[in-house]
Amino acid sequence: MHPTTALTWLIALPLVASPVIYLVGRLSFRGSHNDRSPVAAWLAVAAMLASGFPLYFAGKAVLSGAPVELAVNTVHLRMDGIGLLLAVVVLLLGTMVMLFSTAYMAGDQGEEKFYALLSAMVGSIIGLGCAADLFNLWVWFEAMAITSYMLVAFYTTQPASLEAGFKYLVQSAAGSVFVLLGIVLVFSQIGRAHV
Repeated sequence: MHPTTALTWLIALPLVASPVIYLVGRLSFRGSHNDRSPVAAWLAVAAMLASGFPLYFAGKAVLSGAPVELAVNTVHLRMDGIGLLLAVVVLLLGTMVMLFSTAYMAGDQGEEKFYALLSAMVGSIIGLGCAADLFNLWVWFEAMAITSYMLVAFYTTQPASLEAGFKYLVQSAAGSVFVLLGIVLVFSQIGRAHV
């Protein structure tokens, strides 16, 4: 597999798997007559394990000394050693979280939403680690922040979860404004935002 194609699949696989996990989880719930099945959990774990395949090819290219670069219109991605390390850690931790939460989330209301959001967050973090300019870094950070906010406020019927979600939203929004202000200052001083 070509390294650029591998990088594309590495980021796209968790992001594309996210709505599929949700839909398959919802359909399996309807088909099982109110008896929840763990199909969403195992589909999410399978998506994380499948993401290891393109990670191998992208990682092989990075370890040989050539960073993998991908440009689609204004989205510039570049996987170097740090991006590779982040991708390995995030995929490993994401897979472990999904495996260990199967018992905890079994039969829970919205279980398929949990695994879909977790998968989307993994893809967003990999994209964040491969962003090649400040603006795309901010976009990937916002995608990660939205999915993590939804995971923090996952239990909407519990006041503590809603309070934690609101606090996270306020802190994240304030941080995003300051980061965006910093990007604007960099743009105004040097005219570009490549990192």
